[in-house]
Amino acid sequence: MITLKAINWLDEDSYEGEITLVDSSQNELICFSYSVRPEDMVLDGIVANVSSEIVSSDVRNYCLNRIENFAYYVIGNLLDRKRCLVKCFDYLFTLDAYLPGDLEEGDWIQFRVGRFDL
Repeated sequence: MITLKAINWLDEDSYEGEITLVDSSQNELICFSYSVRPEDMVLDGIVANVSSEIVSSDVRNYCLNRIENFAYYVIGNLLDRKRCLVKCFDYLFTLDAYLPGDLEEGDWIQFRVGRFDL
């Protein structure tokens, strides 16, 4: 289960801000939100703005490491190739990037994210 932990408004009038989420294992994720009121946020509709190649991972464990600001290193499980849907802990991410042809549903993949958006 994902919950909203904190909001740091950059511009409260336009609902632009840093949103801190936390999952059932206490893994925090900082996302960017713009033009979305807190009551309208869909916490399972997270878009990952991928900033690196997406490659197969030999590691078969979830990893969500914050690099800096909004940037993260992620290892997750590819759930749905057509929708580019990846699971990492309780989080479900939709990737905004091309998936290499050799990746299949169920594969563990790794990539960097420049920013997560709600």
